[in-house]
Amino acid sequence: MLTGSPTAGLGPQWEALRQELLRHPEILEVTASGQTPLQINTNTVGAQAEGESEGRALPFMRVDYDFFATYDIPVLAGRGFSDEFPADRLREHDDGEQPGDYSFVLNKLAAEQYGWTPEQAIGKSLSAFFSNRGHAGKVVGVVDNSYFESVHSSIKPMLFFMPEHIIDGTAALPQASLRLSGNDLQDTLTYIDRVWQQFMPDFPMARNFLDDTFDALYQMETRQARIFNAFALLAIFIACMGLYGLASFNAERRRKEIGVRKVMGGSVWSIVLLLTNDFSRLVLISNLIAWPIAWYAMSRWLENFAYRIDLTPLIFIGSGLIALCIAWVTVGGTAAKAASAKPVLALRYE
Repeated sequence: MLTGSPTAGLGPQWEALRQELLRHPEILEVTASGQTPLQINTNTVGAQAEGESEGRALPFMRVDYDFFATYDIPVLAGRGFSDEFPADRLREHDDGEQPGDYSFVLNKLAAEQYGWTPEQAIGKSLSAFFSNRGHAGKVVGVVDNSYFESVHSSIKPMLFFMPEHIIDGTAALPQASLRLSGNDLQDTLTYIDRVWQQFMPDFPMARNFLDDTFDALYQMETRQARIFNAFALLAIFIACMGLYGLASFNAERRRKEIGVRKVMGGSVWSIVLLLTNDFSRLVLISNLIAWPIAWYAMSRWLENFAYRIDLTPLIFIGSGLIALCIAWVTVGGTAAKAASAKPVLALRYE
């Protein structure tokens, strides 16, 4: 993503710059927009559909040709904006003139709010009010819902329109987005830098990758995951050490009992089961205590996300089985060692 001037935007030479960028074989798509998808969008517009007595506030995004192709947003019905249709570009006029019908694109959620399916929305009349001016237009396309923010927030209904690059002396489309193949990335970036310097020598380029922006959205969750994983491993290690100590103490305390059982024909496996049963009960009791606490803590954490998994009993049962297996491995090794010892060593002093 490239950022142009806040006042001049990407400049009057944008189309020439765009075509020059597309000459590189590793640059697949190029588009412009008022903001990139993961920037905070507080823009809303009053939009009134045909047959409605009053409009509703819709979040909107200013875009240019090939925006949906660049961000790989599927068009569910109709079409995206195209230079084959001059009415697609909304033009502002100081005298408030409305030269004709404009074109709008909705996402699926916005169409549903008007009670339309994607197919039904095509051709519907819509009046939107930008800069205190009403603009009558028609819905020419419906695109799939896309995450334009973190999953902490729910997907919003969205209206897309294509304005001139400069509106009332302000840049309407200051952001350029490029979709790259990823092959020979360094050469591609060098080419982009050179083309930018050629067309916009007086304005330094601010460049960033969408992947980095995605990562920044979830840095807190990533750090929390690392901390929780580290503490979980530490807790498992301490628990295993504690279990090993208790198992060793228990085996030593019941040393003579183990010797008698072996003399009476007890197998190593039966003695291992005898020693592990006590610890199995303790692990099960600790799980029953931990499950409600874990459920409450996870439920509160998941409330921070608009889209989240459901906590099911299988998650807790699975974690309990894992804890039980860890306890069996830890205790079983010590029990097997004690059960394999010669019984005469335990009984010689009796």
